[in-house]
Order: sequence, then structure tokens, then C-alpha cells
Amino acid sequence: MAADDWDTALKLASRFQRLGEHASVIRRAADFLLRPDFYRQLGYEEQQVKADGIAALKERFSTSWKEAGGRD
Repeated sequence: MAADDWDTALKLASRFQRLGEHASVIRRAADFLLRPDFYRQLGYEEQQVKADGIAALKERFSTSWKEAGGRD
């Protein structure tokens, strides 16, 4: 997250067990990276799914994000 490598951050975080209410959004964004055609067929837009996933990461890990000097 601190390096703005969101694809990697989404992939790593999607494996975490305790994502709480953010789990489905983070996992969908990570899965979209692996299966973009499938999600497009379902009507999802790549930029929106990724933006939602990033927002969920920032919210879920807000303390560590702020400590790392993250930008909003």
C-alpha cells in the first residue's frame, strides 16, 4: 500500500482471513485481476471494482495506512 502497488496489495490482502465487512469487496477486486473477462461479462467495470477494493483496503487497514504515510 505504501508503494502504491495496489494490485499486489489487493492480491495479498485477499488471502487474509479477517477482513470483516470488507472481505467481499477486497476479494472481488483481487479476483478481477485474475479473471477480468469473467467480471466484465457480469457487468462489472474494472476501474470501479479496483477503486472500491482500494478504498476497502484503506478503510480496513486505516491505522497502518496512516502510519506508512499513505495518501488519500
